[in-house]
Parts: sequence; C-alpha cells; structure tokens
Amino acid sequence: MRRYGTTFLVALAVSVGSIFAGLWQWDRHETRAQAIDQQRAGSGSSLATLEEALAQAEAGTALDWRRVQIEGIFVPASYTELRNRRVDGILSSQALAYVRTESGLTVLVNAGWVPRDEEFPRVPTTNVRLDIVLRGMEPDDGKRGDSATRITPAQIAPLDGLTSHYGVVVPCEECTDLEMPTTPLPSLTFGSHLAYAFQWWVFAALAPVGAVLLVARDRSSNHSHPARPQARRRGELSDEEVEDAL
Repeated sequence: MRRYGTTFLVALAVSVGSIFAGLWQWDRHETRAQAIDQQRAGSGSSLATLEEALAQAEAGTALDWRRVQIEGIFVPASYTELRNRRVDGILSSQALAYVRTESGLTVLVNAGWVPRDEEFPRVPTTNVRLDIVLRGMEPDDGKRGDSATRITPAQIAPLDGLTSHYGVVVPCEECTDLEMPTTPLPSLTFGSHLAYAFQWWVFAALAPVGAVLLVARDRSSNHSHPARPQARRRGELSDEEVEDAL
C-alpha cells in the first residue's frame, strides 16, 4: 500500500504544479490582451497635440499608443545611438534624441534607424514637424556608455521632459523628412499563452486519473498472478509430516 500512496502523492504534486503553470500562462495571456486593447484604443483615437494628449491622460485616458503631432527643435547634444536591435532581421542602429516643442515640453523620440555599419543622417537644426506614437519607457538594464541598450532617460543625456513615455516617429506626408526609415512599431498578437494554459489544466486533471488507472492495473495484475508458494527446502518437513509427528 505504501507504493500506492507514493503514486498518488506524485500525481498530486504534478497536478498542483500544472495548475500553477496554467495560471502563469493565463496571466501572460491577460497581459497581452490588455496591451492589445490599449493599442487598439490608442490607434483608433484622433490625432492630437502632445499637450492635448497629456491633458487627456490626466483625465484617465491612456497615453500608450496615442498618435500625436509635435513641432519643435531637436536637442543635438541628446542624440544617442540605440544598439542591439533588429529590424526585419537586420542588425540596426536607432536614433534617439529629445525634441523640445514650441510649447516648451520635451519628449524623447526614436527618430528612425539605419543598418548597424552606416552613419546616421544629421538631425535637422531647424524646426521640425513629426507624428509620433507614444510608448512606455523601457526598464533600465543598468548598462552605461556612449550608446544605449534601452529606451529610458537613465541612458540618454539628462534632460528634463516627459519621463513616462517616448515617441516613435511614424510616416506622415506633411511631416519633416528625417532621411532615414522609421522604426517599425511592434506587432502585438495573443500568442499561444491561452492554449498553453488549457493544456496545463488538462494535464492537471489527467494526472490523478492516470494514477488511479496505474494503481488499478497493478492490483489487477497481482490478482491475476497470485504469488506461488515457496519451494520446500531439502530435508524440511512438510505441513502434513509435521501434523503426523504431533
């Protein structure tokens, strides 16, 4: 019976672990779904100025994925290379710089990209008009140097401005040409997290069933093949001989 108890304990451990694995995948699915909802809401909103978007954010509207138009001047001293990113499979260098708008606001902008070994075109020194899509700042990885590995104020020349979001330049017919391809925005999908969650939960349900079937088969096998009596050793009296001797 002890071995059967071990079998059920192992099945219980597998079942509990599978439940938690399914919950983890479900949480990742929910995070993806929320991000997709924000992308749809932001992409579907009307074009606004940065000032209007910030005012709406104070009223509860999310800034992430909002398309806004800015007019202002690049701050040349803030021009920084973002490295170790791929665009369509090509190792790229992406241009980060602050733009100070005509209203005095400052926003970090991803101005575009070039293949890793090419030089960036010079940023305009005159007033520019750009359409940007706002994205949340990336977490800092702690690396420091002349270039950046994350889009975060911690890795760009310090400058007061919008610290929660940066902007990605997107194509616009009436906007200033920065003479480099715009950095593509990420394409969000639900992925396979929901399917994985249900797979883990099915496995959690099947683990106890498998344990029961395994024990039942083992017990059935024992009943079908009863243990044979041990052979009598040479010189040992049989039970009948012992009775006759008594």
